[in-house]
Amino acid sequence: MLKKIALVFALGASLMLTAGAKTRTERKIEKFDRNFNALFEEMDCVGAGAAVICDGQVAYSKTLGSANLTFDGKLTSDQYLNVLPISSAIPVIAIFQLADSGRLSLDADISEYLGFKVRHPDFPETPITVRMLVSGRSSISRDNPGFTSVRYLDQNTNPDYLTVFVPDVKPGTKYNDVPQTASVAAAIVEKVTGERFDVYAGKNIFAPAGISATYDASTVPDDKLVSSYQWKVKERKYV
Repeated sequence: MLKKIALVFALGASLMLTAGAKTRTERKIEKFDRNFNALFEEMDCVGAGAAVICDGQVAYSKTLGSANLTFDGKLTSDQYLNVLPISSAIPVIAIFQLADSGRLSLDADISEYLGFKVRHPDFPETPITVRMLVSGRSSISRDNPGFTSVRYLDQNTNPDYLTVFVPDVKPGTKYNDVPQTASVAAAIVEKVTGERFDVYAGKNIFAPAGISATYDASTVPDDKLVSSYQWKVKERKYV
C-alpha cells in the first residue's frame, strides 16, 4: 500500500510539473532576479535598477533600495539616474548615424572635423581616424585628469601634450577604450551637425527610441532626480 501511495504522489508531482512547466526564458528571468537581489545585498547598495529586454519587449523590470538616503525615498523606475560610463555609447551611436547618412567618413582623420591636427607624438605620420576613435583604438591614454576639453588633444595649446597618448602604442593597433574618446566623438558630432551634442542626442537618439534621458540634470524635477553616492572605504559609508 505504501508503494502505491508513493507512486501516486510521484505521478501527481510529475503531472503538476508538466502542467505548470516554465519556459526557458521564465527560468532565466527567475535566475536573474535571484542574482540581482543577491548582488544588491552583497554590495550594500543605496539603490539599483535593472531591466531585461527579450524580443523587443520588457520581460523584467525591478528597482531596489533608495533614491536618496537623506529623505529615504524609494527608488522607482520613472526616476533619472546618472548612468556614467553607459553614456559613452551615445556619441558612438551618433557617429554611426552620421556615417550612415553620408555626413562623415569613419576612415577620415579626426583632425578634419576638430579643426586642428591630432597626432600621437611617437607616430606623427599616422592619422587617427574616426573608426579608431569609436572602436577604442585611438591610443589616447586613460590617465588624463586634465582632459576637460577636446583642445587637450591640441599640441599647440596643451603643455602636457606628451601625456595624452599611451607611449609607443601606434593608433589603430591596440584596444584601450577610455571615457575621453566619447567626449571627442561628441565634439565631432557638434562640428558636423552644428548642434550642441545634448540637443542632437535628444532629437535623434532618445526621442525616436522612446527613452526618457537628458544630459542636463537641471531639466529634471527634483522628485525625479536620483542622488549619486560614492562608497568611502575608511568611513565605511556612502556619501
